[in-house]
Amino acid sequence: MEETKELLKKDWDESAKLHMLMAIYGFETTKKAKLVLELMEKIEGGDESYPLNFYIDTAKQYDTVDEALEYLQRECFICFDSFIIQEMVAMLNCKHEVCKDCF
Repeated sequence: MEETKELLKKDWDESAKLHMLMAIYGFETTKKAKLVLELMEKIEGGDESYPLNFYIDTAKQYDTVDEALEYLQRECFICFDSFIIQEMVAMLNCKHEVCKDCF
């Protein structure tokens, strides 16, 4: 899967990338495949980097970049840093989430 991620980072035509995502991951429309590329562009351009399956799974569940980013990037209630959902711990008595370091 990470080999595919490296291919998506190449300077290829967007249409080729979209069709590759559709063929490999079963996206029925280019809209979901495009969401993967948009998420990668927004997140990989910063300090974060997630495995490709995070982008794929998120694109299958959400329709917009904003919804997907809200799911992928969570803010710790204590230190206010942003973390991926897998690095967060949900508090049982409330709806707050904290990072594993603050837990």
